[in-house]
Amino acid sequence: MNKDKEMIHFCRYLWDYYGPQGLYPISPTVCTMHLHAAWMHVLQLDGFCGDTIDRERARDYLVDQLGYQWGQA
Repeated sequence: MNKDKEMIHFCRYLWDYYGPQGLYPISPTVCTMHLHAAWMHVLQLDGFCGDTIDRERARDYLVDQLGYQWGQA
C-alpha cells in the first residue's frame, strides 16, 4: 500500500474510533488535519503497523499534544 492510501486508511480508522459518531469520541470534534498530524507522528515511531497500538499512540498525540479531551464528545 502506498503512503497516501495508508494515510487515508489509518485516518478513517482513527475517525471510526474518535470521530463524533465513533466508539470513543474526543472533543472538540477532531478535524482531518489533526488526524493527519497524528498519523505523521505515529509513522515516525518504530514499528508502524496501523493497528490498535498505533491508534492509541495517535489518540495520545491528539490528547497530549493538541489538547483534545478523550471520552467527552
